[in-house]
Amino acid sequence: MLLYVALVTILRTGTTFSWSLLAYLPSSIRSLMTTDVNVLMGFLVSILIIAILVNQLRKARQRERSITMKIDELEDVIKQKAIEVQRFQQAVENSSEASAIVLPDLRYVYVNPAWQRQTGYPKNEALGQTLALIQSSNMKLSVMDEMLRISRQGHSNYSEDCVFKKKNGEEFFAEQTMYPIMQNGQPIFFVLVHHDITARVHSDTAKSEFISLASHQLRTPLTALRLTLDALLRGQLGKVEPATEQAATSAMEYVVRMADTLHTMLNISQMEEGRMKPVAATVHIAEFLTSVLSNFDFEISRKKQKCTIDCPKDLDCVTDQALFWEVVNNLLANALRYTPDAGTVTMTARSEGDKLRLDINDSGCGIPSYQTEKIFTKFFRADNVMKTDTEGTGLGLYLVHAIVRLLQGSISFTSTEGKGTIFTVHVPLSASYT
Repeated sequence: MLLYVALVTILRTGTTFSWSLLAYLPSSIRSLMTTDVNVLMGFLVSILIIAILVNQLRKARQRERSITMKIDELEDVIKQKAIEVQRFQQAVENSSEASAIVLPDLRYVYVNPAWQRQTGYPKNEALGQTLALIQSSNMKLSVMDEMLRISRQGHSNYSEDCVFKKKNGEEFFAEQTMYPIMQNGQPIFFVLVHHDITARVHSDTAKSEFISLASHQLRTPLTALRLTLDALLRGQLGKVEPATEQAATSAMEYVVRMADTLHTMLNISQMEEGRMKPVAATVHIAEFLTSVLSNFDFEISRKKQKCTIDCPKDLDCVTDQALFWEVVNNLLANALRYTPDAGTVTMTARSEGDKLRLDINDSGCGIPSYQTEKIFTKFFRADNVMKTDTEGTGLGLYLVHAIVRLLQGSISFTSTEGKGTIFTVHVPLSASYT
């Protein structure tokens, strides 16, 4: 329709313009041309129409070639993506790791053969069911909620050790990693990967039971030895010669350190066996910190260190006092141990919203930046402290981290190698444990 209107307009315009030109020509020439002007104009317009059509046809062919090229490119991309998807599907299907995909409401929409072998549920019985299908009654109820909450916050993945139940009722242990797949800031589904750790858990349980038994058996003779050495150093067993005093002092340091190690190992075994249950009670923080600090009077005096407490006198916290003692005692022991003679250690406590914040700041050797991610792992000790103190076990911070989580809190740190470290602990001001 538009082409028709354009042609009519051109024809009329061309005809009018031609007649205007003829008016200026001599009458003899004008009479000669007038008879053929319509033929001439029709011829000219025909040529113009053909030119327009040829141009439009050329552009249409160019567009067609461009579209064809884009279609070919898109087909290549689709084929490549299809190949990648097929390879990924084959890899997942043939993987020895149990994998599943769930929707945001935690209903299964895919389970691979390894998942089916691990749980005993065939695909047709799993799809459409929720994660509760394999969740054991012995698994902490908060685990799945915590995983879901953290994943929905946009974290790339989150892992947690879980207790699951097979179709036949048998329990098994797996490290479950949840990968959220996001779209427009919202998870559209989650990819779950189960790594079976049943053998490791049973092995760890056996180790914990052995450590617990050994710790109990060793604590009694160590306590007797500690009391004997203390009586000797106090002169209760008679006059002590300087050389004897020096030897007894060194022996006492080793005994105290061994007793602390056994105590830590016993706590870890109880923690890993799930026998450590927090009990909430009101703790007067200023008095509490002063009491913890008093246990290190000998160490502080010997190294001529300065240790101060900055805490409001009326600051209270409802938490498990015995477990919180373990946290503060371990952190303070590390701060004093790795702070040189005449160094400083400060404990600062404040309320921060509905949390108690405790900072333990030392002027010690600090933590190498390349090792900060390992600081709360079992048996880890930083390279710089191992050169000067070879007696540590690397269990203290592992225990602290586990207890803080049990107290529904969090722990973090900042450190500069050669200048010092600040450990920060947050626990609820008013906790309730079930």
